[in-house]
Amino acid sequence: MCLAIYKPKGEEVAKDRLRNAFNRNPHGAGFTFAEGEGKVHIRKGFFTFDQFWKAYSKANKPNRSFLIHFRWATKGKKTKGNCHPFRLTKTHAMIHNGTIDRVLLKDGGSDSANFAKRILAPIVKSHPNFIYTTHGQKIVNLAIGASKVAVMNSAGNAVIFNEHKGHWDSGVWYSNDTYLPRPCSRQAKSAVQSLLQRPTENEKIADILGQRTYKDYHASNRGKGRSYIDDLEDSYDRKQDTQMESEEELQQQLMEEAHAQGELDFDPTIGELLDSGELDGFQVVDGDEPNG
Repeated sequence: MCLAIYKPKGEEVAKDRLRNAFNRNPHGAGFTFAEGEGKVHIRKGFFTFDQFWKAYSKANKPNRSFLIHFRWATKGKKTKGNCHPFRLTKTHAMIHNGTIDRVLLKDGGSDSANFAKRILAPIVKSHPNFIYTTHGQKIVNLAIGASKVAVMNSAGNAVIFNEHKGHWDSGVWYSNDTYLPRPCSRQAKSAVQSLLQRPTENEKIADILGQRTYKDYHASNRGKGRSYIDDLEDSYDRKQDTQMESEEELQQQLMEEAHAQGELDFDPTIGELLDSGELDGFQVVDGDEPNG
């Protein structure tokens, strides 16, 4: 995979991001910096993060631009020589993320090392402005395919080939997102959740001794002289009352709806009187008034 970073002067990359980048691309790190004095400085071959951080933090100054690289080896041995950056000229250095299939591997070098030494360096030496032209950038893009290459000069300015395949974050360009914490897989999440759901050793011991405590929802009532049965009876009575109220409301609603639709030709209150027997002996005729 690898990670290529361009940090312009005045910008910063947090230490935890650099550590994440090293942990996820652990096959050698390096950087180059420039501050406008006519040359680029290269430091590389760091195979522990502490080595890298000691050198980088010492070199990191506000007026310096940096190319930073963390390698994941795909071609070539894990050696200092195959670590990035690669010097193109006294005033230019290069880093690369990806795989360049069209370059021949020689002298134990990686595809990046061979591309820098045998292809790009001769071009920059003989035609220093080539990589800054539109046609030159098109040709380099064709040569590297889907890869990303960053070249920085002694003034701290960079040309990034296939720049759009990376992204800018807080003023810094990254070729991918391996500077972020490694995402947790579904399997890992499931394993963690399973562990969290397991009883602890103390809980296991409490089970064995019969001492596990449970929340008592009725303790406050027992403090008032009431029992658990009292609570159950009250709960049952409340349910019964609620059910009766619901049935009465439903019956009243049905009668009112029937009356509104003309299915009943008398007021519901008269129906209640009829049911009660208080109107026995009366005869209901047309209209709403009973006659005796």
